[in-house]
Amino acid sequence: MKNVFKLLGIIALVTIIIFSATACSGDEGGGEPSYDTPGGSNVTMSANSLTLKGKVYEIETTMKGYIFNEFKGNLTLVIDDGITLGSGSVSGGSLNYTINSPPSSSDLMSIQEYFEDATYSNTNAKGFMLNGFSTNNNFYLSLLKISFSASSEVYEQIYFLYVDTPVTIIKQEEKHQEFTLSGVNLSLTQGWNTICEKEEYSMSGGKRSMFKMTSIPSSFTWVLQEVYGAIED
Repeated sequence: MKNVFKLLGIIALVTIIIFSATACSGDEGGGEPSYDTPGGSNVTMSANSLTLKGKVYEIETTMKGYIFNEFKGNLTLVIDDGITLGSGSVSGGSLNYTINSPPSSSDLMSIQEYFEDATYSNTNAKGFMLNGFSTNNNFYLSLLKISFSASSEVYEQIYFLYVDTPVTIIKQEEKHQEFTLSGVNLSLTQGWNTICEKEEYSMSGGKRSMFKMTSIPSSFTWVLQEVYGAIED
């Protein structure tokens, strides 16, 4: 599993293409419809447990945005790297997955593997990141929120990060050719933490940020994305 700052969601990889096509289309006649994620997720979390529920949607990519269609089938879920942690599935189009114990020590890795070029209050801290599930039909299930318009797009993805000891992670702002990565200051508590990666695109450029969330709004959506290649390097 590679570091967080290299884990762009699959949707984000086509964001600029879609946004550019929309901005240049010159369509007239009442403006653009909304292509926002429909919401409906339900996440509860404690230090050592996670309960992940909600309706699952499939994403359809168009040249004007994304359309989300209800998934009505069943799916077997697998955590990356063959790690066994908790149990659950998608049944009748709804996710129900429960983790009632922390990851085993053999599944933890140095927190420095997740955050490149950052400083740490405790370099001995170890963690495990859950950013979604592989499925039995070559799709990937992750927790997303997308707001799309003719002038901008905001993409957010949730990661669940378990750490074995409290640690603060600080990363300075970085300016890249196509986007700016805002400075990061994450104060993680022992146990499960919720991390949100946010990407904002407009005609003036892109901005990426990452921050801790104490709760997840129901506006986030469990979305199936087809896997065309490897999730990680």
